[in-house]
This record gives sequence, structure tokens and C-alpha cells, in this order.
Amino acid sequence: KWSDVKLVVHQLEKVEAREKYENVAIDTLNEAWELCTNFICAQNGVQKLGDIPYGRGYKDRDDEFSSILRKIITLNYGLIVTCHIKERTIGSQNDIDIVSVAPDLDKRCLPIINGLVDIIGIITQTWNEAGESERWLMTKATPTITAGTRMKNLKAKIPFGYKYLEEAVNEAIAESQKQGATVVDKVQNNEKELTFSEIRNEAAELWKKITTSGATQEENEYKANTILKKAEVIFGHPVILSEILEDQKDLMYLLVLDMREMAASL
Repeated sequence: KWSDVKLVVHQLEKVEAREKYENVAIDTLNEAWELCTNFICAQNGVQKLGDIPYGRGYKDRDDEFSSILRKIITLNYGLIVTCHIKERTIGSQNDIDIVSVAPDLDKRCLPIINGLVDIIGIITQTWNEAGESERWLMTKATPTITAGTRMKNLKAKIPFGYKYLEEAVNEAIAESQKQGATVVDKVQNNEKELTFSEIRNEAAELWKKITTSGATQEENEYKANTILKKAEVIFGHPVILSEILEDQKDLMYLLVLDMREMAASL
């Protein structure tokens, strides 16, 4: 469930997680995108995003997906994401098809990912004179490959493997430094982890603010039901906010994040 993804990302804020992990991998983006879509549909009680009025469902899904990935990056974790590729025949030469390859992502997902990552790498395969298979990571666009990198000094073709990519990135950074770039390796993060009491009190304040902001009683009831629906999606069953227990602190915090967004839009 997407709520599980949100919970994991919240747990990544903890000091213990930061001391233990350096990178977060999502395999695959296609699956994560589908989970996020289902999450927004469930929050709105519909079967598909198009059933949410005024196209709002698509924007809500895009914003939700983007915010989670950006949170991982903001917490200073390395973000590694994978997806399948799609192939398309674009012509032929000497009776051999010319095939282009690109990430197989939804047309709304691809721009989000493109705006976040430093490298879009495509894995290709060739055979040497001995007939042995060799795999490569392509990091620059060609007429038949959709790839790219923000690192202008990164090699366009790297042997496929973590150590080879690490070596190539280090070489690109060193070259950029020679050209006058400033290199840093630490990010300050001064976020304070809230206690259960602080989260519960904020939830109560947000509930009051949201459910009394409407012009009519019907509007306020609708907003209250919206919060309870969000809570049901996160917890997996109907809940009463005042009865949430301390061992459910992380889930309650996820609900508070949603309530903050509702309050901000008033």
C-alpha cells in the first residue's frame, strides 16, 4: 500500500535510520506509481482518477508522488529508482530494424522523475569479438537512446556495475572541481522529531480548524468525513482520532501531514 511507503519514508527521518542507511531504492517506479494512484482513488472513494471532478485527482496523485520522492532526497538519502524500458522501431538500415529505447513510464510520471534524478541511465548489451556478452550503462542521449545526466563530465558509456558507476561519478566530480566547481559532501538537517503528545495535539487543532472553516454545517461535515476517510486509508480500517494509541504514532503523523495540506488550502 502507498500508506506503507509513506510510513517508511517517515521512519527514514529517525536518527537510527540515518545512521544505518545511505540510499533508498524503489523497484519499480511503475509499481509505486500504481500504488500512489490507488491511494488517491481510495481517499476520494472512486475507482479511477478520472472520476474525481475537474481533473483534480491527477494533480493530487502527481503532487503526492512527487512530495514523497522529494522528501527522501531532502533527508539526504541517495535515491535509486528503476523501471522497464520501451522499444520502438524508428526505421531500418540494410534490412535491419533501428530500435529506440526509453524509460517505460507514464507520461505524467516521467517529468516528475526527470526533475529529481541526476542520471537517467539505460542498460544496453553488446557482444565482443569472442562472442561474449558485455553490458553497458548509457548516460547520454543518442538518436536511439533516451538517457541523460546533470554531470557534464560523466562518461557517456560506462561498464554496467556499481563500482564502475562510482568510479565514473568520482572522476566526473574531480574534473568539475578542476574546472572551478565547489564540492560538498554534507547536508544540514535540523528537523525535530515530534512526540506522540505533540502530534496528537496538532491533530486536534487541525481537526478543529478544518471542520469549522466551512460556510455551512454540511460543508463542515463533508470535511470531517474527508479526514476520517484519509485516516481509514492510512490505518487500513475506520478509526476515531481520539482513540489512536501511542504505538500508532507514525501512522498518526501521516494523517497529520494530510491534515496540514487540507488546512493550508483553506
